[in-house]
Amino acid sequence: MKHLIECLGIFEGPSSSMHFGLDLISVFKQRYFLAGQLCAWSAVHSGIGLNCLAPYVVSMMLGEFEQLDNLNSSVVTDEDFRRQLETVIIISFVFLIC
Repeated sequence: MKHLIECLGIFEGPSSSMHFGLDLISVFKQRYFLAGQLCAWSAVHSGIGLNCLAPYVVSMMLGEFEQLDNLNSSVVTDEDFRRQLETVIIISFVFLIC
């Protein structure tokens, strides 16, 4: 699975705490869709899934925004993505307290 993750080329960050990179070519080649299928396939068969994903990525995929209050956005390497992530966190926090 580790080799497959490297071959997809859609992840950024350290190997134990990766997040999805932003790549239009990978979108057109449906690499993100394939990664989703692999996660689902692994979960259905009681596997560990893509255990390389950062915990905040998994929380966001599952809609568990309340677990993002301790997120350190400096782990995100892409500056635009970091700003967008911080915006999502702020909006999620405001939504939770209202």
